[in-house]
Amino acid sequence: MWYRSIPPLAAALAALLIGLVVLVRRGRPVTNRAFVLAMVGVALQCGAMGILWGGEYLVHAPLFARLALAGLGLQAAGWYWVSASFGRGTPYRLSARQRWAGWAMAALAPVGALTCFPWIFAPELVYEPPVALFHLGVGGRPFFALLFLAFVWALLNLENLYRAAPGEVRWRAKGFALGMGGWLVYLLFHLSQTLLFASERVDLAARDGAVATVCVGLLCFAILRHRLLEVEVFVSRYVVYHSLTFLLVGGYLLAVGVVAEGVRWLNRPLDLLARDLFVFLALLFLGALLLSEGLRRRLRRTIEQNFYRHRYDYQKEWLTFTDRLGRRVAAEEIIPEILHMVCETLWVNEASLWVRAEGGGLYRLARLRGNTPPVPTLEADTPLLRYLGDRRKAATRSAWEAEGAVAAAVTALAPMRVEMAVPLVAAGECVGLITVGPEISGSRFDDEDAAILDALAGQGAAALRAAMLAERLAAAREAETFQRLSSFLVHDLKNFSHMLGLIVQNAERNMDNPEFQRDAMRTIGDIVAKMRTMTTNLRDFTHPPALRRREVELVELARRVVAQLPVVVGVEVEGVVADGPVRVDADAEELEKVLYNLCRNGQEAIAGAGRLRVEVGRDPHSVWVRVADTGEGMSPQFLDQELFRPFHTTKKAGLGIGCFQSRTIVEAHGGTLAVASTPGEGTVFTVRLPG
Repeated sequence: MWYRSIPPLAAALAALLIGLVVLVRRGRPVTNRAFVLAMVGVALQCGAMGILWGGEYLVHAPLFARLALAGLGLQAAGWYWVSASFGRGTPYRLSARQRWAGWAMAALAPVGALTCFPWIFAPELVYEPPVALFHLGVGGRPFFALLFLAFVWALLNLENLYRAAPGEVRWRAKGFALGMGGWLVYLLFHLSQTLLFASERVDLAARDGAVATVCVGLLCFAILRHRLLEVEVFVSRYVVYHSLTFLLVGGYLLAVGVVAEGVRWLNRPLDLLARDLFVFLALLFLGALLLSEGLRRRLRRTIEQNFYRHRYDYQKEWLTFTDRLGRRVAAEEIIPEILHMVCETLWVNEASLWVRAEGGGLYRLARLRGNTPPVPTLEADTPLLRYLGDRRKAATRSAWEAEGAVAAAVTALAPMRVEMAVPLVAAGECVGLITVGPEISGSRFDDEDAAILDALAGQGAAALRAAMLAERLAAAREAETFQRLSSFLVHDLKNFSHMLGLIVQNAERNMDNPEFQRDAMRTIGDIVAKMRTMTTNLRDFTHPPALRRREVELVELARRVVAQLPVVVGVEVEGVVADGPVRVDADAEELEKVLYNLCRNGQEAIAGAGRLRVEVGRDPHSVWVRVADTGEGMSPQFLDQELFRPFHTTKKAGLGIGCFQSRTIVEAHGGTLAVASTPGEGTVFTVRLPG
């Protein structure tokens, strides 16, 4: 009947299309090619049977059976390689043993289809409508037993990969695992029936096609929706062999037994296609429930609450966190590790970590997962921070809901969602703050969640404080180096004074000489310029400046700075671009130093012709000044590691402390100094102040 060929032909077409999509993608070559090989096998198996029954070509049944057999062999190799390479990251090369095993399974396709078919199947097709089958030959049982073992191997690899993957990766790979796992389970069922009855049913093409259509549809959804084969999945270094596979097999046998017993008791036999398809879909639904992260989390919470004293394995969490932090040295490495561990342990997607500034009055946002807060800094005297500072431990939403001011402060952080917060306290010093968003499953946090967060925060705070102290010590040593450098600069100042003394002495005899006057004025001008540069750069280097705040009109200040810039041949200064007056409470003299520094750096960075542009503006929470040049730019390594460190510069002449001093002044105002640079294109400095 022609309509029975629709499901297998649809499955073959879908497999070829998704295989083509994966083939042209830029992903992991081994995994992508293995997946394409498996899809070709699915298309070959389903397509051959679909054409056979669609056209009533039973006389050609041996030919189409050969093609279907070749498709099974290709799938054995393809699914094995997919399961072996998918969780390894990029670049990945199969080991020698894996390659030999894969090639051995791949050889089953041509060997079985071209040379071994007479030994695998009996030569005659047994056709007693509606049943059509081939009896197995002398080599049939060994051949299908090898295929069975290959698919079991691939299913074990898939299950271990899925169990060891991180939570958010499991969520993204759920559809892929269901599609691939469901199809492998069905193939195992199909092969088990073949081995059990010593015959291969070729009249079940509609059943094969219907199951393949469902599974290939799940694979298409996972690949196209989550771009699964383009992301990297890293699994743990050990393999867990307490296998969910055997649980699924046991559940399958039990379900089949219950259904068979129910059908026998009702005395209502079902059509073979309807029965097999029902069993498969029921098992697929069961697999979806078992792979549901929310269901697994709720089930685990229920078991832990009723059968165990503690919900979390504190020893395991502590050892894991210690190992991770032990591999990090700098604060910028420790901060993301702390946040990652908090999100993984508490099963959340939203969290933020704030670090206390050196002055102690502000907390700046150091790392974020989820929605962006309305402001990049928090005042230390806000109700939330005062509440956590007095409490000195984690607090859940239920704990602070009774505190009206605290609840209002948390609400003001929207669109951030804060369900729990904890201060980072080490050696009696609060070095930061962690906020945690809602749990993925929707459950509210309780005291035990707060306890594990306290443990993580305490350990993380100690590591973060040690790293920050080490960085401060390094900065202090650099300042000490600068003090030593000053002694050399004093020597130059003595030379300048000696030169000026000589000019004064010679002036008594040569004052009327025009040539002497020109040389003297040129020398004095050079000395004054050098002395001004040195004194400007060295003043207030080791300590933040004492600010004299007043209302400052930034546009006017920027125009005054631009007017003071020297004329550099080839450098066009575009002036100040602003939509209107921009006022801020700041120290005008210190800000003028910052802007002059940035503008001069921009001029000196331009080799030949170029432009310098200054913009001033305001947004809802701050004011900003942007200085952009079309100079040589800076490398990403220099930006990250050297730009704001004293005595590090890309200029041939200079002390390398201008940017350091500028950032110190900006941070003393409670602002930030950001920089973006592209080698060969230019640099943009952005000064942002609270407004």
